Amino acid sequence: MNSGGGVSESTTIHRQIGGRIPRRAADLFAAPSVDLVDFGSDVAAIASTLEDFHGDPADRIPYGSAQVTSRPLITKDRRIRSYARSTGDVSTIW
Repeated sequence: MNSGGGVSESTTIHRQIGGRIPRRAADLFAAPSVDLVDFGSDVAAIASTLEDFHGDPADRIPYGSAQVTSRPLITKDRRIRSYARSTGDVSTIW
C-alpha cells in the first residue's frame, strides 16, 4: 500500500534524478498487488490524532492510510514498526 503522500515523494525524487525511476521502484508501482490510496479527511483525522507518534509528520499519512484501509504498511522504519506493535492497530511488513 502506498499513500498519495508517498506518490508525491516519489514524484519529487523522480524529478531530482533527471526523470529516471530506478527499475525496482517502477516495478513496485506497477505491481498488481500494490494499491495507491488517496488520502482524504478520514486519513487526515486519524493522522492528526496519533498519540505518542514519533516526530516525522510525513509518516502519519501512510500510517493513517493503513488504519483506514486495514492493509499492512510496508516500511523499514523501526520507529513506525515499534509504534504499530505497541498500539496493535496496524500491521507492518519489512
